[in-house]
Amino acid sequence: MFCPTCNESRPNEHLFCSRCGTKLIDPTPAKKGRILPPIIFMVALLMIGTAVFFLFPSPTASDSPWFSVVDGELFFDYSLYTGGPELTVPSTVDGQTVTTLSENCFYGCDRLTTVKLPNTLRHIGKNAFSDCTGLRGIKLPEGLETIGQQAFYGCSALEALYIPGSVNRIGSNALQSCPNLRHIFFVGTAAGFDSIYPQNIGPLTEIYSVSGPDARNYFPS
Repeated sequence: MFCPTCNESRPNEHLFCSRCGTKLIDPTPAKKGRILPPIIFMVALLMIGTAVFFLFPSPTASDSPWFSVVDGELFFDYSLYTGGPELTVPSTVDGQTVTTLSENCFYGCDRLTTVKLPNTLRHIGKNAFSDCTGLRGIKLPEGLETIGQQAFYGCSALEALYIPGSVNRIGSNALQSCPNLRHIFFVGTAAGFDSIYPQNIGPLTEIYSVSGPDARNYFPS
């Protein structure tokens, strides 16, 4: 032990200096805290955070905010649409597969001239393309099963339509008020088309019964 007053060492068993009575102190320097482990911990934490940032980046806004899907049903917000007259519908939106066009999905979208639909599509809802007055032609995808009522009603510029053989039902008035509809390419027989759509379409409309592996090529590109 050490006496700070006498500036001399004293035996360790004494608490006070035998000469002046000053409280003795331990002359050994205080041990510094271990700083290395906290530094290593902070560096490791920084590295983990950086890895997480690059491997799992924060979600960004969708490239097509005008599309949304609920249980496979596609919804289209025309007020948000910033694209051109040719629209491609993706097969998935936000991780969900597109299987149905919702009722009134593209209703009144008069700027659209061409819409490309995904092969995952199975159903076209009621009025899905009604009053799309700029739509010129559309090729319905293989695997499509149903076309809803008035689906293409009022598509005054529509000239050509390709309907795959997988379609088993076309709703009433689906192809009415399409005065420029000249060509319908149906994969199947004329009787087969009449069975799924018995209504008269128009005096200028020709229905072409096509078949074989190249049937889809009958639709003009």
